[in-house]
Amino acid sequence: MNAKQGQIPLIGPAGMLAELFARTLEDETRIKLLFSGPPGIGKSDLAQRIAATLTGDRFGIETVNGRSMSIHVVREWSRDVATSCLFGTGWKIKVVDEIDTAPADAQDELLTFLDNLPANRGFIATSNLDLGKLSQRFVTRLKRHEVQAPEPEDIARFLVEIHGVPPLVAQQIAFLCGGCVRAALLDADAWRNEQTAKKKPAKVLQAAFALEGGGR
Repeated sequence: MNAKQGQIPLIGPAGMLAELFARTLEDETRIKLLFSGPPGIGKSDLAQRIAATLTGDRFGIETVNGRSMSIHVVREWSRDVATSCLFGTGWKIKVVDEIDTAPADAQDELLTFLDNLPANRGFIATSNLDLGKLSQRFVTRLKRHEVQAPEPEDIARFLVEIHGVPPLVAQQIAFLCGGCVRAALLDADAWRNEQTAKKKPAKVLQAAFALEGGGR
């Protein structure tokens, strides 16, 4: 699962899991995965990259948030996975972000869906560690991977190498973000915007000076 051109690499444990699946996905005939861990560390991105690798085409992937899950959605999925996909590799993957927010009746309906999943089909869910809201019967049907937050030095290196943030600023952001890569990226964007704002007045003055000189 090598990073495509323009694709931001995953870091820390999420990146290591991406490499693991890159070596093992070709041997799978169906997948049922659950990625759990704190928010903002790359679980959803990891799920989407696995789905994209298997399907080879965005039309084979359907993603919903757990809050939008319902019995009707699951039943529609059951009908959909029974038909062939005309695009990509033929795989179809259903992805649910924040599965812990899904209603209990939708989880119950997913039990039958998972038990009857045809070949070349997959289900990937993510959860922000609130697994107490998931039924045990549901969790045991999935292969669970607990994703840890990356270390501060990994986040700092990521900000420097990928986003061009100065090392000292990157280290400070990485220390304060508490392992949340999403928060670190937002802080990096805020820092860049601040630097851009500081440079604008000088550019305006230079332009005005040039106009004055040109009018003489």
